[in-house]
Amino acid sequence: AGKKVVIVGGGKSAIDNAVSAAKEGVSSTLVCRSWHWPVPRLLLNAVPFKYGTYSRFGHWMLQPYYAEGPVASWFHGTCAPVKWIWWRVVELMFRGQFHIPSNMVPQDGIDTDLFSGGQILNYDFRDMLQDGKIKALAGAIDKFSETGVVLTD
Repeated sequence: AGKKVVIVGGGKSAIDNAVSAAKEGVSSTLVCRSWHWPVPRLLLNAVPFKYGTYSRFGHWMLQPYYAEGPVASWFHGTCAPVKWIWWRVVELMFRGQFHIPSNMVPQDGIDTDLFSGGQILNYDFRDMLQDGKIKALAGAIDKFSETGVVLTD
């Protein structure tokens, strides 16, 4: 209790530790190289996430990961613009639901990041970030000093 805490990482465990440190310490700073898309348990605070992604609809909206026949390949290719629009709408929805500032928007689209780095979060991190209880920085640690860390960026 009463400590200034720096958490290195951007995954679910790092986010959870930043929240715990903000509750118990003087300050909590999260440092990560890149951001990942947060995933709500409820889409628009209403629909369980699993129905939007772990369903036939959700799987159809992703790029196929296996060899397809010519008809399925044609169908996926023809509908690619619809899929692209769908995922950009989902990104806007998540940005609004989590109040993601522009400097924390991930570089990869959600359709890629969701299955390689996205994480299901609660709203404590979002709220503490907005209230200034957690500071989030993108960068890397250059060295440690007597009073903290020095970032490369």
